[in-house]
Amino acid sequence: MHRKPSIHITEDKLRGILCKLLPQVYNQYEDLAQDILIEARKISCDNRIISITNQKLERDTKRILKSNKGDTNLMGTILFSVRKQMKHKAIQRIKEGSNDWKKLKELSQVCLDFCNDFGLEKREGFIMYTKLGMSKISSPRNLMDKLIKMSESIALRYEAELVIQDDKFKNETKEIHDIYVGKIHKSTGIHDTFDNDPINYICFIGVREITDKYNVPPDIFIEAQFDGLQWTEGYPTPSQLVSEKAIDRLNKYMYKNKLKIQKGNKPTETSGLSSILQKIKANDTNIN
Repeated sequence: MHRKPSIHITEDKLRGILCKLLPQVYNQYEDLAQDILIEARKISCDNRIISITNQKLERDTKRILKSNKGDTNLMGTILFSVRKQMKHKAIQRIKEGSNDWKKLKELSQVCLDFCNDFGLEKREGFIMYTKLGMSKISSPRNLMDKLIKMSESIALRYEAELVIQDDKFKNETKEIHDIYVGKIHKSTGIHDTFDNDPINYICFIGVREITDKYNVPPDIFIEAQFDGLQWTEGYPTPSQLVSEKAIDRLNKYMYKNKLKIQKGNKPTETSGLSSILQKIKANDTNIN
């Protein structure tokens, strides 16, 4: 199969070619060059064949080719608007053909994947992804590179937010959160909550599921976790509360204090929580 030739050329180069090839009596080279480029943009070869040199380049290329010009323009508009809302200084819209256009196109494909994963409309998903990412970025330097690389963490955060919204036992989850926060506050005098931290907050939903499953009062469970990690001179992180060793700490605490819980189960709603907690634990290198 023969490759169809295509070109990528600047306006001044095209003007020079026209000047060389057309009769000398024709002097409207500049206007003609502009007209040709305007018409050419309408049928530009976004899907032209590109040589692939390694696996990473192949993945990046496939991602770029999937995103069309309309998606890229939408991404540029949303990125500009969100940055404006956040009062970033000296921001400009990214123009087609600029150095940042390729990155913008790649970012638009990442956002399309995000929309597909969560069943979101394109505009809604692009805005959601951008806002979630921007909320975690302290410096706009290399902004699009950061947003592209954050795709997994942004998806995990949004997934956690959905679980929190679907929690049918919000009051119980909140009580468990407050017991945990209150215990730290009692020792340090610092009252720091996780109300705006979905990744950590869903761990308290996990604790509620564990305490329901084993019919253990939440305050005893939390106390067992602090007691079990006392030797570290620290306290359990939210993700450690739902680790496999959390049950070991509970058993040891109850055995040491001669506690026995009546068997019985309470109703519980998982809402896909287990899979999310597994992802969090996989990214947490400090679980004991």
